[in-house]
Amino acid sequence: MSKIVQLFFVCAVIVMSGCGGQKFTSTGPVMAARPEGCDFRILTMAPTGNYEELGIIDVTGGAYGSNITTNIGDFKTKIAPHVCAAGGNAALVAVNGFGMYVKATVLNIKAN
Repeated sequence: MSKIVQLFFVCAVIVMSGCGGQKFTSTGPVMAARPEGCDFRILTMAPTGNYEELGIIDVTGGAYGSNITTNIGDFKTKIAPHVCAAGGNAALVAVNGFGMYVKATVLNIKAN
C-alpha cells in the first residue's frame, strides 16, 4: 500500500473519531413530541409503577471522549432533545465502568 493511501486512511480514522453524538432508537409506542426544552426526570433506578419504554439513547464518545460526561446535569442537557422529541417524561441513565454516562432509556411514566 502506498504511503499516500496509508496517510489517507489514518486521516480518515482521525476525522471519524471526532464524530461523537447521540443516537435515538425507538423501542416502544410512538408518543406525541413534547415541547423543545421540556422538563423530565433523570432516574438511576427503574421506576416502580406503570411506565412505557419509548426508546434508547446511545451516546458515542467523539474526539478524546468529548461527548461523554461524568456530570449528570451535562448528560441531561445532551439527551434532552431526544427525550422531548420522543414524548418522554423521564430518562433512566446508565454509566460505564468509568462513571461516564453512555446510555439512557426514555420512559413515559404514567400517573397512578
